[in-house]
Amino acid sequence: MLRMMTEDVRQVVKESDAQFIAVHMQEVGGKNSEGCVGQVPAFLDRVAASMHEIGYSTGRAYLDLEALGSIFFINDITLPRIQQYDFIAKQFVKLEKVFESYDHGLLKCRMLRKAKFPKDFWPTVKWSRKGYMHCRFCIDQTSLIYFPI
Repeated sequence: MLRMMTEDVRQVVKESDAQFIAVHMQEVGGKNSEGCVGQVPAFLDRVAASMHEIGYSTGRAYLDLEALGSIFFINDITLPRIQQYDFIAKQFVKLEKVFESYDHGLLKCRMLRKAKFPKDFWPTVKWSRKGYMHCRFCIDQTSLIYFPI
């Protein structure tokens, strides 16, 4: 199943000739993350290797193993023109040609802002563990704000 899914994604990406790819995963591990979390590294390795073969050697994965996950891939040709926002330095920085994955210490990650919504944000909504992860990229002069909820 994983091989088929990886090949399907690879084919769509290859045909689209995209400069930048963002993949949102609503439930990386979910409420029963212990049962799924062991599969995540193999999945990421396989997807990253597949993307590398078609010219997407640079990538970032931010995975909250109890909730959201985001994976970003940058086309090798686009890499010199793209930067990612560093929330601590408060500026865009160049990316190195490597695939990096973060699944621990996300609250301290410089390139990501992760937080829960305040309970009074939507007073009529019953809250559970709702939060968000926020990343920013810039290609040339175009800012891309990625804010999955």
